[in-house]
Amino acid sequence: MSRRVLVSGANGFIGRRLCLALQRRGDRVIALLRRPPEAPGPWDVWRLADLTRPLPADIAADAGVVCHLAALVHARGADARAYEAVNHQGTCRLLDAAARAGVDRFLYFSSVKAAGETTPGCVDESHPARPETPYGRSKLAAERAVAAAGAIPSRVNLRLSPVYGDRMAGSLRQLVRAARQGWLPPLPAVDNRRSFIHVDDLVTAVLALIDAAPVGCELACVSDDAPLSTPAIVAAAGRRRSSWHTPLWAWRGLARLGDTLAGISGRAAPFDHSRYRALFEDACYRNHRLRALAGWSPRWTLERFLRERA
Repeated sequence: MSRRVLVSGANGFIGRRLCLALQRRGDRVIALLRRPPEAPGPWDVWRLADLTRPLPADIAADAGVVCHLAALVHARGADARAYEAVNHQGTCRLLDAAARAGVDRFLYFSSVKAAGETTPGCVDESHPARPETPYGRSKLAAERAVAAAGAIPSRVNLRLSPVYGDRMAGSLRQLVRAARQGWLPPLPAVDNRRSFIHVDDLVTAVLALIDAAPVGCELACVSDDAPLSTPAIVAAAGRRRSSWHTPLWAWRGLARLGDTLAGISGRAAPFDHSRYRALFEDACYRNHRLRALAGWSPRWTLERFLRERA
């Protein structure tokens, strides 16, 4: 059955792929954009909205489903107020508009950062959420707003692991590039576990959730089935194995130095404690809840993607 789906952030890395998949299966896509598109996109119509301001009364008119991807993500120079305005208050505005329009399904694209920066091994949705950054706190606040929006019958908070795929950006791409260009020194032999999700697997999960329409509000972590250690990521990216490793204490010392310099200069250092944790500690999330809700399973693993496609 064809549906009318409103997609915020429709012009982004995930949004464009989701819109295209919706169109391919016969759904009518309404793109919610902050500025007019420079070229036609994979949507049927588009509407303008700034989530930091009051939304037009009819912004969600005719939509039965809302997929809310638009967010402020790790923006340089952004403070807590900016994340709060876009990620939390913006979500509240869209929830209100969706409820007024009679939308019956709302999928919120959150982040594992809402739970925290690292995990004690691999965890699921029951792990206490303790976000450590303004971004993470804004995403958790938005999740709670979604949970409280009882006028919308079906609501899902999706905690995304870092998303990879063709034309990906972010810290994973930087790590892979550093490994392939040869300027990343041999890493310590750590066995941490970090979760990721391929963009195509994320899209198929979303399509399945739209069809399943679970009643009430659900929380689901989104990840593939094979978390990788940082050394394993580097190896899959094609970096030759080394007969020696830099000691972990040296990286820890470098992180402390970066923190000190940042405290003096007021500017983030190239390497600090947060980057140390991202490289060498766990951030691992189980996808069992999503499997049960959507009848879904991922096709990709990051290791396969790096060896075959990236």
